[in-house]
This record gives sequence, C-alpha cells and structure tokens, in this order.
Amino acid sequence: MSLHAVKILGISFTNSSKKEILEYIQKFLFNHPKPVVRNQQKSTTILTIVTPNPEQVVYARRCPWFGELLNQADIALPDGTGIVLAAKLLKSQIANLNDQKKLERIPGVGFMNNLVGMAAKEGYGIGLIGGRGGLAVKTLECLQAAYSGLRGWAEDGPEIEISNSNDQISKKAFEEQRRHTQHTNILNQSDNVAMEQSEINLDKPYVVRIAEKIRVTGVRMVFVGLGAPKQEYLIAQFIQYLSLSPSLPLSQSCVFMSVGGSFDEISGRVPGAPAVVNDLGVKWLWRLIHEPWRWRRQLALGTFGLLVLKEMMQKQEQD
Repeated sequence: MSLHAVKILGISFTNSSKKEILEYIQKFLFNHPKPVVRNQQKSTTILTIVTPNPEQVVYARRCPWFGELLNQADIALPDGTGIVLAAKLLKSQIANLNDQKKLERIPGVGFMNNLVGMAAKEGYGIGLIGGRGGLAVKTLECLQAAYSGLRGWAEDGPEIEISNSNDQISKKAFEEQRRHTQHTNILNQSDNVAMEQSEINLDKPYVVRIAEKIRVTGVRMVFVGLGAPKQEYLIAQFIQYLSLSPSLPLSQSCVFMSVGGSFDEISGRVPGAPAVVNDLGVKWLWRLIHEPWRWRRQLALGTFGLLVLKEMMQKQEQD
C-alpha cells in the first residue's frame, strides 16, 4: 500500500485517510524491524511525520529551508481546517485531488494518541522530547495511565535559538546538512535561494546524548513537541546523527513525529477543546483564549487566506 500526496501552496500533504496512514505505519514497523544497509554503509530505517498547518505554510513561504524539511517528510498530516478549506478552494489547481479523494483533516494530537495506542498494543517503547519543567514526563505519565502496558521515557527539550529576523539558516550550516545527510535530502534548496548569515543554535551534546538514548533503548516511536520549526530541525539532527554515527545503527526501525503543543493538551496543562470546538475546526481560537500570547502567531491565518486568494486569482487569469 502506498500513500498519496497533494501540494498546497508549495507544501506536500498526505492525501490518504487516517486509517490508511495508520495501516501504512503499522506495516512499516512490522516489515522493517531491523535497519537496512544502503550502499555498503549501515543506515537506519526511519519514517518521519510532520503536521503542517496554515501557520507553518506561511512560515515556509518566507523560510524555504523549513519548506524543504516539511516536504522531505514521509507523511504530512493536514493539521488544520484552513488546509482542508484551501484544498477545496484550490481544487482545480491541485493535481491528484478529485471528488473521490478529498483531503481529510487529521489533527496531530489525535494521531499521536492513535500511535501511542498502537505502541502499547504491540509492545513498542516510545520517547517523548519537548517542553520544560518536566512537561514531557507528565505527558508520559498521563499516557501510561490511559494505555495499559505502555513503556518509554521522556526528556525536556533543548534550547534552540533561531537568529536573524529572516529566520534563514546560515550558508555554513546549510552546506553541512546537505553534505552529510543520507536518510533524506534535507535542506536541498535551489541555488537561487538567498542564504542569510544567520544561525540555528542547538546544543550538539544534547543531540548526541538523546540520539544514543534512542539507539540504546530501542524505542520505535519518538514524539518531539517543541513547536515549528524547532521540532522539525531537531528531528533532522537526530536522523543525521543516527544515520552517520560510527557506532552501531538503531537495533530497530523508528518513527519520528513532530507534535507541536500536543504535550500541553495530553498532560492537561492546557484544557482540551470540547468536541464542538474540534468539529467546527476552531481549535486555534480555543488555544488563543487560554494562551493569549499566541495572538501574534494567529496573524498568519490572515496571510494564509491571502495566499490562497492570490493563487485562485492567478489561476483565473491564466484561464
């Protein structure tokens, strides 16, 4: 079974049902219990999941390196009503999208719970990375209370600083990623993309320590909740280390998923939205009410709408 994808404003989205995607992941873990060997070099079998929403699509428009990270993921869940609505409005411009195959909204937190349930049932260990002050540990405790037999570990997230107002990754860092990454062609940007002199500062010893923990404990799923683009960048660093380390590769294949603020909701730090809020697709408003500091981030919704409108107008002019 293969998954289908469509592109919306330059970002790929997996155009398959939640059931199909879960079956795909289950088969991946079952069929790849051991690492594979590529080009005579030991390499790990890793599957990556991202959850792009309108805010992330807007961010990717001005930061192409982030768009590349999203597009290189194996699975991209349409996490947001705005994405599904954009797909409907841009239907005639999106290849492989028709009435028989509509894009389905798949919230990240719900999908994470589905995967955790799968892990508990199959006996897979999980790892949680993100938050501060023991948030990940609290989240794991809540998950273990909900899913009998679930085992795993949790770690606070690292400090990641993105400098420069343009949020561009430095040319030096870009070249290093492109030269060393084998699992996926991360940050493989075209030459006409402006590379500003900026940096993404990440504690390398943290990456090494956690990557080794992933290797030694043999967890099959790792959930990273730092918010975009930090979580996607951190996952790329883990993959790079695990793929190129002179040490033994992972003893088993692994799924990495970026989950945004899911830890807040699962742990109860932020009240979960009522069913009616989820059904109406205004969970962003619920989060904004409980976390007013998010108001600046929500401005991206307006920008996203304008980008969709511009795309529609350009298509009409071409016709």
